[in-house]
Amino acid sequence: MYHQEHHQDVDAIIAAARGAIHGEYVSISRVADTLLDLRSLAADVPELVELIDRTLGSMPGRTVVPNTWWLDSLDAIARLAGETCRPVDVVAG
Repeated sequence: MYHQEHHQDVDAIIAAARGAIHGEYVSISRVADTLLDLRSLAADVPELVELIDRTLGSMPGRTVVPNTWWLDSLDAIARLAGETCRPVDVVAG
């Protein structure tokens, strides 16, 4: 589980990545940079790190990747981030 502020940062990075998509392809360096930023934020969530690592390892191209693949990848990361970010219960005592 990671903190709510990390989830908001992950959401912001994903939104920015989606907003930067134009045309059919995106630079593989842009994809890798974004994935590494997301990985850094999710360092304490093994499931999310594993998904990001799999995504990094499966990029279909040498210099560019299809935007359809990138959008699908961002959707999968956003879904898992939403599932793993749960409010931390605070017990007053």
